[in-house]
Amino acid sequence: MELPVLVSTPGKAILHGEHAVVYGKAALATSLDLRCFLLLRSSSELVLELPDIRVRKSWDVQELTTIVEDEGSSLEALKRLSGILPGTEHPSAQSLATYAFLYLLFGICKEERWGSLPGFHVTIKSNLPFGAGLGSSAAYSVCLAAGLLCATGAISRPSTSDVKPPHPPPLDPPDIPELLTSQLGGHACPHWSSW
Repeated sequence: MELPVLVSTPGKAILHGEHAVVYGKAALATSLDLRCFLLLRSSSELVLELPDIRVRKSWDVQELTTIVEDEGSSLEALKRLSGILPGTEHPSAQSLATYAFLYLLFGICKEERWGSLPGFHVTIKSNLPFGAGLGSSAAYSVCLAAGLLCATGAISRPSTSDVKPPHPPPLDPPDIPELLTSQLGGHACPHWSSW
């Protein structure tokens, strides 16, 4: 595991055709220089820190692994660990962000990639406004997926020699399909309306 990992993802703006994509039509989008940033570093426990929405959660790695294994890695176990109670129609942003984290964590950090779940500290900050239609939940999910995939070695870490601050290096093109496959479920989490 190569730590620390620093990842950044941009927001987006749909210039034309925002609702047309629902019907299979094309849209015109652009990235914004408003970004979500992730720093993943080693720790003895698993820590999620989201200062923008006042979240700081920590779990004992062995205890968390046991809970999820005992419950078959079910979505219900992840919801409960995130603070989403059965019957909740509109979970809080904090619970949804935690749920997306756990969903991607257990989806990406499988035993075939790591022998056991490692401890690490994940901090995510964003200068994207939430709920403004600028892709903040997608940026959050992509940051998480990219950070976890880089840490597991599933995707390569690009060279930093050509990067100018404040942005980390872009991902290598061969890594994009794995990243997209991994993050799609995480991006769906904050948008689910029925629990």
